[in-house]
Amino acid sequence: MWRMIRCNDVEATVIEGRNKRLSVCTRLDCRIALNAAAEFDVYFTSNDQFPDNIDYYDAILVTGSPCSVHDDDAWIGKLVDMIRVADSKGLRVIGSCFGHQLVARAFGG
Repeated sequence: MWRMIRCNDVEATVIEGRNKRLSVCTRLDCRIALNAAAEFDVYFTSNDQFPDNIDYYDAILVTGSPCSVHDDDAWIGKLVDMIRVADSKGLRVIGSCFGHQLVARAFGG
């Protein structure tokens, strides 16, 4: 199971695939969901929605955002901490746009 970390609240496309959970996703995420047998739980971190526990996931996908990774918003710092915890637990962490910049920031880049 994947955890999708949405870093914005931009209107999303809703898709439903055969033998897949209903997934809310951006265009990039739709391509991933349509081409993989994956289940996604979605959290809108920019609205301070964070998972209670990441232990039951195989990977975390951190999406794009109109924000800068250098902004001082509390949710960005909290997400950096979660990325570090995920890595320490051996979870795969994948970032797209803002997400990959935030992964780099989490590890000193």
